[in-house]
Amino acid sequence: MSEPDSKESLSIEEIGHLFNLSSVAVENLRARFEDFPAPLQETAAGPLFDLPPIQAWGEKHGRLPIAQHSPRIGYNHKSVAIAGLPRTGKSFISSLFARDEECFALRRAFSEPGDDFTQCAVKIIVSENIPEACAQFNTDQEEYRRYSPLKKEPLEEFMVEVNAYLKEKRTSGQEISPVEYIEIFVHPGPLSAEIMRENRLAWLLVTDTPGVSESYALTPIAEADLVMLVLADSGGDAARKGFKQIVTGIAPLVATGDACFLYNLKKLCDNETEYEAMQRDAEKAMQSFEAEFAPLRQSLVDTSLNVLRPSKSVLGVPGMKDNGIINYAEDTFRRRLKEVITRSFRGEGADLAAKELREAVGAESAQVTNLISFMKEVLAKMPRLEQNTAWPDYFAAFKAAGHARVKTQDRNRIAETVAWTRTDSLRNLYDYFRLYTAENTPDPVNQAGIKLFYRLMSQEMRNDDGLGIGGHHCEDYPPVTMRAIEYICAAELRAALREAQCQNGDIEYAYRRTLIDNGIVSRTWRCVHLDANKLYLLDILTDCGVLSLHSAGLTKLVRHRYIGGLRKIGEYKAWEQCLALFTGDIHAQYSLRELIRETGI
Repeated sequence: MSEPDSKESLSIEEIGHLFNLSSVAVENLRARFEDFPAPLQETAAGPLFDLPPIQAWGEKHGRLPIAQHSPRIGYNHKSVAIAGLPRTGKSFISSLFARDEECFALRRAFSEPGDDFTQCAVKIIVSENIPEACAQFNTDQEEYRRYSPLKKEPLEEFMVEVNAYLKEKRTSGQEISPVEYIEIFVHPGPLSAEIMRENRLAWLLVTDTPGVSESYALTPIAEADLVMLVLADSGGDAARKGFKQIVTGIAPLVATGDACFLYNLKKLCDNETEYEAMQRDAEKAMQSFEAEFAPLRQSLVDTSLNVLRPSKSVLGVPGMKDNGIINYAEDTFRRRLKEVITRSFRGEGADLAAKELREAVGAESAQVTNLISFMKEVLAKMPRLEQNTAWPDYFAAFKAAGHARVKTQDRNRIAETVAWTRTDSLRNLYDYFRLYTAENTPDPVNQAGIKLFYRLMSQEMRNDDGLGIGGHHCEDYPPVTMRAIEYICAAELRAALREAQCQNGDIEYAYRRTLIDNGIVSRTWRCVHLDANKLYLLDILTDCGVLSLHSAGLTKLVRHRYIGGLRKIGEYKAWEQCLALFTGDIHAQYSLRELIRETGI
C-alpha cells in the first residue's frame, strides 16, 4: 500500500466535502461501485485516499459538483411552469429558453420515443451569470445525486442513471419526492434574452413537469407567474381525465398568475400560409376542452381571461427538429411565444386588484368601514392552524437536531417538509377563497377586497424573499431551507438584531451568530449576507401570533411559523394596500398590527 501525501490524501469526511455528501453517503458509494478507488492507507481514524483518483472517479460518475455563480434570489426574476399530458413536446418547448447549442443538447438528452421521458420535474435556471452550462440531480438519497456538463455524452449518461433510479422507485410503488428534481443551468437563448431584457429580469426559472396520466399525478408546482398547458392530439378518455387533473392542480397558481395554452400539432410549416393554417387547427382543437374550465368561471379569485377562454388564447406548436437547425416554423413560434410571455409578465397583478378596489370604493367613507368589517370576518372564518398539545413542543428538539441552512447538508429534512406544506397550504387557501362568488358576494367593494387579499396572501406564500442572502457558488436555489429557519427562529433573531442595532453592532454577525446558537450549521457562513430592509418581517411574525403556536413535530413547526407566517405577512401587505387607498383620518383609526392580530391564525 502506497504512503499517502498529506497534501493529496483525503479522509472519508473530506471526500464528502468534495462531493457535497455526508460520510455515510460516501461509504454507500464505496459499497455500490466496484471501481471506487482503494484507500492508500488504513489509519486508526479511518482510511485515507489519494486525491487525483478520487477526483477522476467523481468526474467519471458525475459526482463532482459544478460551481455555479447563480444570481441572488432577491434580484428581479419571473417563473414559468410547463405542464401537460405525456409526449406532448414539453421538453422541446422548455429547451427553447437556452442558448442554441445548449438548447439542442437538451432536446437530444431529454426526448426519447416511448413513455414520457422526463420522470421528475426539471428546473431550468436561465442567467448570464453562469460560468458553465450544466445539470444536477437533487435527491434526499445522497449517493444518487449526479452532476453533468451540458455536453452530449455525459448528459445522456446522466439522464440514463437518473431515469433508472426514478423508474425503479415508481416500479416499487414509491413516490417521487418533491426534493427530487433536475436543475439545469443555462445561458439565455434569443427567446429568453429578449424576454429578460424587456422585463428587466436578472434570471428566469422554467419548470418542466412530467406528463400527467392515470399512472402519474401532476407534480406539485409551488411557484409560477405563468403556467403553460401543453396539449396534443392524443384523444381518448384517459387523456381528458389527465387534462382535468392538470386543470384542477394548477387552479391555485392560475388564480393569481396567468396561463397560456400550447397545442402541439407537430406539423411542419415551411411558410406563413401553412403556419396560419396550423394555428387555426389548434384553435379549433382547443374548443373541445372548453368544458373542462367551467368550474373555474364561478369563483371571484379565478380571473385569468386566458383560462376562461382557452380557444381564443391557444398558440399552435409546429414541428421542430433536434438537428441544430432552426426552421421557419420554429423561428415563428419563438417570436409568438415571446409575445405571449412578455404580455403575461407585464400584467400588473396586485396593482390591478388595488386599482379595482380603489375604483369600487370611490370617495365614500362608509364603504371603507364596511369593507374592513367584511374582510375581518372573511379572514376570521378561515380554517385555523391546528395545535396538538398532547405532544411536547418541537422547537427545543429542532435546535438540537443539527439542521443545516443548506438543504443538501440538512439532508433535505426542512426542504421536503416545506415542499409538502406549501403546496397543501396553497390549496387550502384557494379552496377557502374560491367559495366567494359574484352570487354570494354581490357588493363590488367586497369582491375587490376578496381578490386583493387572496392575491397578496397566496403570492407571499409562493414567493417569499427572506432576510438572508447566500452568495456561495453551491448555494441552494432558491434558499428555501435558510428562509424557513429564519421564520422558525424569528423571535430569537428579532431580539438579537434589535440589540445589535441599539449598540451600533454588526447585524450580519448577529444574524449568523443567532442561528449558530440555535443549532444551525453551515460550512459557508462567511458567504451569508443580510437584507436590512426586510427586518420588519420579524415584527409581523411576532405580532401575528404564529410563533406562540404549539408545534408538535417538524411539519407543524414549518406549517405554523414558516407557511403560516408567510400567509400573515401577505395579509399584512393586503391591509397595508387597503388602508393606503383611504384618507388619513380613516387610516389613523386602524393599526396594521392590531388587524393581523384580530383576524387570528
